[in-house]
Amino acid sequence: MKSIFILCFLLLSQALIAQKQYTSKLQKGNVFLDYHPVSMPNGEVDMGFSGVHLNLELKEHWYGGLGIYGSVHGERGGFFTLGFDLAYQNYLTKKIYYDLGFHFGGGGGASAPDGGGAFILPHVNLGLDLELMKLSAGYSYVNFFDHGNIESHQWNVGLSLPISFLHSDFNRRATFLTDSNKDYATWNHSATELEYKLHLNNLYNQRGNLVGKTIHLVGLEVLRHGKSISVFFKADGAYRGIKAGYMDILFGVGKKLDFLKNRMRLTPKLGIGGGGGGGLNTFGGLFFYGSTELSVRVSSALRLFGDVGILSTPGVDFLSTNYGFGLAYNVFQNGNYYPHSSRNFSQSSSFKGFEGALTQEYYYRAQRVTGKMVDMQQIGFQLNFYVHPSIYVGGQTSFANFGDAGAYAEGIAGIGYRTPNFFKDKMHGHIQVLGGAAGGGGISTGQGLIVKPSLGLNYHLNSSLSVKANGGYINALGGNLNTWFVNLGIGYELSLLFNHH
Repeated sequence: MKSIFILCFLLLSQALIAQKQYTSKLQKGNVFLDYHPVSMPNGEVDMGFSGVHLNLELKEHWYGGLGIYGSVHGERGGFFTLGFDLAYQNYLTKKIYYDLGFHFGGGGGASAPDGGGAFILPHVNLGLDLELMKLSAGYSYVNFFDHGNIESHQWNVGLSLPISFLHSDFNRRATFLTDSNKDYATWNHSATELEYKLHLNNLYNQRGNLVGKTIHLVGLEVLRHGKSISVFFKADGAYRGIKAGYMDILFGVGKKLDFLKNRMRLTPKLGIGGGGGGGLNTFGGLFFYGSTELSVRVSSALRLFGDVGILSTPGVDFLSTNYGFGLAYNVFQNGNYYPHSSRNFSQSSSFKGFEGALTQEYYYRAQRVTGKMVDMQQIGFQLNFYVHPSIYVGGQTSFANFGDAGAYAEGIAGIGYRTPNFFKDKMHGHIQVLGGAAGGGGISTGQGLIVKPSLGLNYHLNSSLSVKANGGYINALGGNLNTWFVNLGIGYELSLLFNHH
């Protein structure tokens, strides 16, 4: 099996002795935005290839993480990829630095000549450090090398925003922070308010090539509330209403307005992003987005919400009205004080476990819309949140990179169970059921709804890192894709401090 594994999160979170005295650690990183005008074959206008990356500091000067690219200009709206980054940065002066980076991924779409989907994107940049942000520009190269016909040398520009957060050992999950913990004072600062959302959304098309059709979407969103503004990131995939393959990725700003003693919340939002696929013509792929959300608190942590809004291309050649609803998990994270104050929470904060895994997956004889059955591979990332020491909710996204299905992608979520450790605490097992949207690349998924049960084994390399092997079955409820799959990957675990009050 062809695969490339480079650790996205190579961080060590060391546990102290058996009395459950844990340490905390500050993790540094950045959110990186970049743009590459990629030359297309046969005289086609350049594709604006724009990326959003989350990179963590692996060691001094070295960064690694995940990146998603999408088309925002040209003729390939709906072209998306997923991959991982590895970069080296060092300074020539106090303000000027150089950045040598490499990205490997998979994806495609919009009938582009992407072949199997596998591609590389190295870059060499010079940058200016402005403390609150970094600006960079330089040379980059794109090559869809698995039988694709996209190869380009171009300039690129980038914007990097520094981030940092505290974390602790994964085995600390489901424990409380108390003043007897040796690192108690480390957490005595303002927490960050976050909302993690699962939603069902609908796009009613009012302009474009599918006027009158409603596209039904399922998706995830993360919303970070600051003192004056909020920022959000959301991703959706179609499961009904059009041919499989549509997805969108959006990010932007908003403002939360609480009333009725915080029982209700109004959140207007404005955003930008990209989307397309499934036969919907979104031209270059760039989207403008606006919405208003109303939510009601049903417990200290949970909110039910509904929203309405619009989604359009810059020239309004495509326009849809949006409406939907969902469930939000509202938390204060990684601090022992209320946001923007020095007042302690009224109840103890507890640690919640997170696990991220980068995988390379193999589908045996994946059924195509042509009736053929051809093996396929895809690169994927799964993030698990532990609601109990043994039970997690997970979200996964995958993009094809080998097997002549470059436009195929999945966005799924579900629930899983983790066994107790065995084999001298070196291994554990898991079983999970995920479902959601998938399509593109000539894979027969009907309108896009899939179910994907699996089980697997994990071997622990240390307290944070593990090697993972997983296998299962995928079933497209409205198509012919019904086959076995296996994957291998690298997992990284940590715990973060949460409070709901």
